[in-house]
Amino acid sequence: MGQYWQVLNLVKRQIPSKGHWGKLGECLFNGSPDTLVPLLKQPFDADPHATNSNSALPPEKSWAGDRIICLGDYHEDLPNGLLSISEQEELGKADGGEGTTLYSFADKYYQPVNGISAFKRPQLSGGHWILRNLSKHEYVREEAIKVASMERMSNNRSSKEIGLGQVVLSRICWSTDNSCAMSYYKKDIHRGVWAGDRFDITTINQVVVGDSGKQWTDVSDKVAKEMTEIWVGEYGKEWLKHKVSAL
Repeated sequence: MGQYWQVLNLVKRQIPSKGHWGKLGECLFNGSPDTLVPLLKQPFDADPHATNSNSALPPEKSWAGDRIICLGDYHEDLPNGLLSISEQEELGKADGGEGTTLYSFADKYYQPVNGISAFKRPQLSGGHWILRNLSKHEYVREEAIKVASMERMSNNRSSKEIGLGQVVLSRICWSTDNSCAMSYYKKDIHRGVWAGDRFDITTINQVVVGDSGKQWTDVSDKVAKEMTEIWVGEYGKEWLKHKVSAL
């Protein structure tokens, strides 16, 4: 059957949709990560370039700043420090102390977020969207990683666009087992370097202007290289030619 994956909000105890997202080699490429974008978007209180700003999710529904992780159902461990002592105790006592995994616990007790559309985020006129890792003070510029969708390649496959949702998912996966159902990408995507971190999606001026005193690192080029390796591994060099021609 293979390993199934699900994204968890550890703070609000929510999942993006009822049930798992399927195999990683499916959900990473089928557009599912786009649902993370409106969840992570910060409200824009006074951005003169923003339109439809009332589409920002209210704080009780927004995932901006919350700890998130994408767990595989074969996992037997968790990132160091992911759960507090009380959370560990709660998990240990769940279902009569029968060794329930966090994946199983979330599947039973976490609530699905309904009615979230990737098209609800405001559109900026020439805006520069970024994904911020608030835990590590790193950010990724959307303009550096975004690749348009590609229809009907020679192998009759289509590729969805790459955006900030795909970046998040590719770096927050965690499992003990490396079963990912991905064609040729052999690196440890199942031990995500951002698993359990806190994120938001905002504009570059929030780093330049709004966070004085904080040292932020632009990891866009590094992440863009990783994303290219993943997509070439899945779709072959024809996809790389498409990416270059789209720039």
